[in-house]
Amino acid sequence: MWARISGNQVLEIIRVPKGMKINGVQYPKTIFTDAWTDAERKSIGIVPYEYTGKLRNDMFYTTSESAPIVLDHKVTVTRTTTARELSDIKATMKSQINAVLAAWFGETDWYFIRKVDNGTPVFPAILGITNKYGASIYYAHEVGTDQVNSTGTTSIDAFIRSGDWDITSRRSALGQATGVADYRGDGEFFMSVKRFIPDFKYQTGNAQVTLFVSSYPDDVAVSSPLGPFTITSTTDKVDTRARGRLVSVQIANTAVGESWRYGTLRLDAQPDGRR
Repeated sequence: MWARISGNQVLEIIRVPKGMKINGVQYPKTIFTDAWTDAERKSIGIVPYEYTGKLRNDMFYTTSESAPIVLDHKVTVTRTTTARELSDIKATMKSQINAVLAAWFGETDWYFIRKVDNGTPVFPAILGITNKYGASIYYAHEVGTDQVNSTGTTSIDAFIRSGDWDITSRRSALGQATGVADYRGDGEFFMSVKRFIPDFKYQTGNAQVTLFVSSYPDDVAVSSPLGPFTITSTTDKVDTRARGRLVSVQIANTAVGESWRYGTLRLDAQPDGRR
């Protein structure tokens, strides 16, 4: 900041650089940059305007300023801070809190005002999907694993299922089949899945795993003969005897309290003919 002075009098306080006309001469705002020295600015009556003393949190202190004092090379203003009374601080804090709460509750206060005025309940009804299950039942989605109501606890049967995959018999550089499964998959070979290794993390209860097999994409996929398979937290591997050109995996929950996080699917699969 700068001040324009004349003798011991402050004519103007300049808070931001600007062009000025002084004694009939128009000066650009660059006079307030390094293009001009303090001495050059002083020669046209412009000197720095400075504050002395610390600024403190106005919640706890009041600040007063002295009258500007014109010195030889600058103008100074002295700031003095005084601690506020504890009762004043409390009153200010209470006022601020009331303002915040008023903003928060302002949108819903009319519910309670209406109740006081005419007795209308704050929430006369819980609106839902149907009159049977929505008007008197509160649904807490994403909480827990089961359905809990006045009649007891029942499971929420659910499943996830992968898409189909198929295999090709990997060939050597000479074009001979190696008998090793290649998951590029072109539908040439049937697949034999002998077993799989479950990889469930944080498993609670059981999980039902089903391998669905089919010969062609438009066929109705059916479970492998030994499936579905019940997986517990101690299951190491599962023998499947599943055979099909296309295979998909489904994981289901069918009982109360079941939950899990799945890891990586590991199958013992190999080509099994072209029929």
